[in-house]
Amino acid sequence: MRCYIYTFLACFFVLLNSSCQKKPIEIEGIKSLNVGECINIWQDEVIIDDEETFKSIIEYKSTRGNCFTYELPEIDFTERTVLARKTAVVACDIFYEQQVQADLGRKEYIYTIRMTPAREEECVDTLFSGNWISVPKLPANYNVRFVVEMIE
Repeated sequence: MRCYIYTFLACFFVLLNSSCQKKPIEIEGIKSLNVGECINIWQDEVIIDDEETFKSIIEYKSTRGNCFTYELPEIDFTERTVLARKTAVVACDIFYEQQVQADLGRKEYIYTIRMTPAREEECVDTLFSGNWISVPKLPANYNVRFVVEMIE
């Protein structure tokens, strides 16, 4: 009988603990940054919190059309953080859905990119995207987890 009571109490505390964990909350105010093909980054994932880093991490592709005169978008880094995640997919066209959530318990932002490609048999092009966005300022001591999902 004592074994049953201990088992019941253990299960009760496990369920109680799991129900207290909060779900990530949606971050409002995400702004897509239209940088097109004028900016190339070496890293797959980028977190930029200041103007100096923003300017130093960028490699201009001056050989493309309007890129020679391209200027970086204005970002107020006292209020915003820039996130980018490179993706590549073989498709004729692709739809991107971007979402940012905050996991308060883990002290992290979760940047999720969902890609839905328009697949056609004759398409062999690889479509690249930097998925540049700005979000409200990343709180101190927070990390960013990047998640890429392919929706078929």
